[in-house]
Amino acid sequence: MKYSEIQGFCNSLVRQEILPVLSENYAQLCQNAAEKGAAFFNDPSSNAAFKSDGKGIVSEGEVLAERIIREKFKAQFDDFQVWGEELGDEDEHKDYTLVIDPVDGTSSMVLSAISGEATLSFAITLGFMKGDEFIGGLIYELQPAGDALRLSAIYSAWQGEGAYKDDKPFTTRKSKSTIYCTAPNVMFTGGHERAGFFELQKNFDAISEGQNCIGFMQAIEEENSCAIEADLSIHDIAALIPILKEAGLKATDLQGKELAFKGLEAEYKILTAHPELHKNCIQHLNKVYNQAGADTGQSPMFEELSGLNTRKFKTEN
Repeated sequence: MKYSEIQGFCNSLVRQEILPVLSENYAQLCQNAAEKGAAFFNDPSSNAAFKSDGKGIVSEGEVLAERIIREKFKAQFDDFQVWGEELGDEDEHKDYTLVIDPVDGTSSMVLSAISGEATLSFAITLGFMKGDEFIGGLIYELQPAGDALRLSAIYSAWQGEGAYKDDKPFTTRKSKSTIYCTAPNVMFTGGHERAGFFELQKNFDAISEGQNCIGFMQAIEEENSCAIEADLSIHDIAALIPILKEAGLKATDLQGKELAFKGLEAEYKILTAHPELHKNCIQHLNKVYNQAGADTGQSPMFEELSGLNTRKFKTEN
């Protein structure tokens, strides 16, 4: 299989067809947010709403974007089945699988439209699997440009071929030590995992929330930062794992075990960092996981944000 052919096709598809769809969708989000204000999510005419199970948010443009990707990709590469965040997972018993999340970070996209600020991150993610093995990942970072979206970076990796940002090998730098976690007060809600996060954050200068998959890309570029998340699906991690590994990072679950495909309905938890930092992080987590009566109280780091990026679950009015 020629990975370059797949990547070239996907790059063209995103630029020519998917970006215009999502950009138009974003303009509509901005218009709805301006018109509806606080009633945005309770108004059925809005173009974004909570999913039917109350978990997560989806916008109309994401559904259309995934439909286009599925149809165009399968027409070009018929040895793939498709698993998608919004339109479901095929079971065609094919050797290869394309795993789509048309927007990883819908809440951050919506909040950006509502606030007019571009401090949160979101992206299109395409993961590639052979059987149960993660073999490739493409992440297309999107940024607001007024009431439209632009493609700001492409992160890519294929098994054995290295990891790249805009076709150039990743570069690393030292910076303020940061934990990247999209919504810690939602992902770590109690028990030893919550206490473990408290212990971990004591060793970092800051926590950056609402960055989604781009937070993991930041962990590649920042030698003294890590990314940690829970409550993830296969659609969230399939593109991440090949990029992280090909970039030389250690990527495991929260106990330090190698990440592997566990099924379509499984919850995935991930900690990633450069190897020595990852080792230290696991030691801090294990320090808590291995002791009884760990502190699971409140932390300033878990204060509720004003934005929707931490509202992963629908709450009743």
